[in-house]
Amino acid sequence: MQEENKADTLIVLSNMYNYIPTFLSQVTDNQKFISLLQTKAFIMQSYALVEQDKCDEMLSIIQKAIDTFLLVINQADNTNANVNTLNKIYIYLNEIKKTIQEKNKELYFVKYKNLVESITIEQENF
Repeated sequence: MQEENKADTLIVLSNMYNYIPTFLSQVTDNQKFISLLQTKAFIMQSYALVEQDKCDEMLSIIQKAIDTFLLVINQADNTNANVNTLNKIYIYLNEIKKTIQEKNKELYFVKYKNLVESITIEQENF
């Protein structure tokens, strides 16, 4: 119990967060919201792997996040505020993918923080 293991803790937390969209799909039909949360779960999975230098797995996970987020974009209403936020998230997703390809951890952490903040703001709009 006294031993701290950041890598294992991050993996467990990302696995737990992955249950949220699964359980939510049982109580709501709001596919846009479920897809947004699934996108965030994928991003958290990639974060859990960054310290282990598993770039190939991270790229695969981020691609899943991008694909899932495209479902959110396709279901979006066309209000300016909504479209701007969604576009910003999509740009951050592609930027974070690029930082993984470049194996730039420091920039990854900055992009991760911006991406999660933007998704959290978008979540509050539901």
